[in-house]
Amino acid sequence: EAVAIGIALDSAYSVETGLLAVEDFDSICRLFGDVGLACTHELLGRTGPDGRLVIQVGLEEFRQHLGGRLTVTMLRGIGQGIEINSVCETQLQRSISRLMQWQRAA
Repeated sequence: EAVAIGIALDSAYSVETGLLAVEDFDSICRLFGDVGLACTHELLGRTGPDGRLVIQVGLEEFRQHLGGRLTVTMLRGIGQGIEINSVCETQLQRSISRLMQWQRAA
């Protein structure tokens, strides 16, 4: 289920950055729901003592583990990946909100 949540979050982020059509995001989340997988989790919106998203801090730690350059695969379309090297916290927050809204509407 964690993989499905990760894919859903990456898909939402891809929508927020203009890479992926909203319809494709909806199809991905609908498919996960149809097979009984969650697209979100309450921990996605958790913030640390500094007010930053815990997931953003985790991405920074992952970047350091990789040796200084973050590489994350996003989507241009279903089955069409593109690698990005940074994640904007504002767009990440909007992506999490998009997922939460999608889950409530499902």
